[in-house]
Amino acid sequence: SMKMYKVFECEGHRFTYAGGCFINVYEQDRENEKIDTIEFYETYDDSEVARLCLDWLEEAEVIEEAKAYYF
Repeated sequence: SMKMYKVFECEGHRFTYAGGCFINVYEQDRENEKIDTIEFYETYDDSEVARLCLDWLEEAEVIEEAKAYYF
């Protein structure tokens, strides 16, 4: 069966989201090794999911300010 998921990429990190409550976080330069999972318990649209990814990057100190990337 085919699995559908969305991919968000930013600053050397890849975030995959297949619906539900989890976003998987991968580091691209480590052969896409999974390094974290973001959990949430609300229904979000794509831009809100992307925002969670940016917040993760800010907390990990990969980017200085998530807001600068909001669209």
